Amino acid sequence: MLVPMEMLTKAGGWGNLITSVTTMLGPVLGAVLMGIFSMAGIMLVDILGAAFAIACLLFVRIPDIPRTAEKPDFRTDFKQGFAAMRQNRPLMAALPSLVLATILYMPLGALFPLLVRTHFLGEAWHNSVVEVVFSAGLMVSSLIIGVWGGIRKRFLMVSLAIGVLGAAALISGALPQSGYWAFVVCCFFMGGSGTFFNVPLTAYIQESTPPEVLGKVFSLYLTVMTLAMPIGLLVAGPVTEVMGADKWFLWSGIAMVGSAILCRVMTRRYDKETMPAEQEVRL
Repeated sequence: MLVPMEMLTKAGGWGNLITSVTTMLGPVLGAVLMGIFSMAGIMLVDILGAAFAIACLLFVRIPDIPRTAEKPDFRTDFKQGFAAMRQNRPLMAALPSLVLATILYMPLGALFPLLVRTHFLGEAWHNSVVEVVFSAGLMVSSLIIGVWGGIRKRFLMVSLAIGVLGAAALISGALPQSGYWAFVVCCFFMGGSGTFFNVPLTAYIQESTPPEVLGKVFSLYLTVMTLAMPIGLLVAGPVTEVMGADKWFLWSGIAMVGSAILCRVMTRRYDKETMPAEQEVRL
């Protein structure tokens, strides 16, 4: 099946939209069900939902991927995935900036309640507003990229998204105690920038990687990003304890803006028109 390249980005946007909507509605629906059914009834609803999801997959056609006769081996798969990533020069050029941005970004969500309570002197409902607005930014950005498809230069879009995220974090950390509602606006942009960061990057990896090693490359890439998450949390904890949550937002925002500039400088020569209308991806 031939699929236009821009459809990969749009599909990623719609996928993010579905994920964000279900993430927001899941707890609400769970609370409603707990007020209506017993725990056994709620578990039955969970089972019926899983059965419905499995039934939907029966109508999905999954294309055959070329396979080798070799037995699966972790070391071989790792080497093949690493070799494929090394050959992808644009991805390797962007990887240091992406890892740095992930290290700086991951603690922000965990620090939202602390920043609201200690810096803006807010209550529980203030933090609820922040979480809802952050999720709303994710939903709106997913809808936009699902309809629009993004700009043709993928790494430019990634760099801009990191820059917007960094600027929003920087402003959040620089706000006075009376700037809670400005912080809420910044949370919208922090939530929205994630889609413009992840979706085009995922689409690029899908475009530029042979199908037979695509899973191995994704696994290796996600492993690197996953390792960056706890590093960010480990660094943010002591820094926040000493300097305060607002200072972490401020300085991590500055570092993310620098990471965005670095990403653009490192990928500019590779970031050509990667989504010409006549080019297609075979799925």
